Amino acid sequence: MTAKTPTGKLPHFTVIGTSSMHLQGLVSDGEQLIKDVYEAFRASPRWNKSALLVTFDETGGFHDHVPPPTAPRPDSLTYNAKTPSGRNYTFEFDRLGGRLPTWLISSWSQKGYVEQKGTTSDGSTLSYSASSMLRTLAARVSLGSRSVQHKSGKGCDF
Repeated sequence: MTAKTPTGKLPHFTVIGTSSMHLQGLVSDGEQLIKDVYEAFRASPRWNKSALLVTFDETGGFHDHVPPPTAPRPDSLTYNAKTPSGRNYTFEFDRLGGRLPTWLISSWSQKGYVEQKGTTSDGSTLSYSASSMLRTLAARVSLGSRSVQHKSGKGCDF
C-alpha cells in the first residue's frame, strides 16, 4: 500500500486488511497499520480526489458507552456460559449487536463531524449497518440485480 500510494498508482477501489486487532494479539499493530495507511493516503497526489474508509468486522473488545438497543427475541433460545470468575451468564438474544466504529476520511469531510444515521433513497432516516459499505459499493459500480443492494431491500448507503 504505502509503496504505491505516494505515486497514486492504486486501483479505484482497494481493500487493505490487517490480520487481527483482537485482544489476544497486539492491538497496537492494527493501530500502527491504520496510522501508516492514513499517512500514505494523506501524502498521495490523489488525496483531494479520494476517500479512505476504515471499518471493523465486529466491535471487538473495545468499550462502548452506549449499550446495544433492545430487540424482539426471534425465538426462545438462550446462550448460557460461565464467566472466567465462575458466574453464570445468560444471553437471551433480546438486543441488537454493538456499534461498529467506522471512519470516512477525505479532504471533503467536515472537521469534527459525527454522523449516526443516513438518508435512504426515499428520504427516510435509517441507521447505518454492516452492509452499508457493500450497498454503496454495489451502487457505485452498477451491479444491478447481482448486488447485495438488490437483495437487501431498504438500507442506508454511505
